[in-house]
Amino acid sequence: MSEIRVEEIHIHPVKSCRRIEVDEIEIVATGLAHDRE
Repeated sequence: MSEIRVEEIHIHPVKSCRRIEVDEIEIVATGLAHDRE
């Protein structure tokens, strides 16, 4: 099995606005928490 490594996580709280880099993120049924809400 291949190793998967995440180096950076970015969210876009408002679609088409500047991204925000986060250290940790919660995964919810619709994807990443607070992403494009």
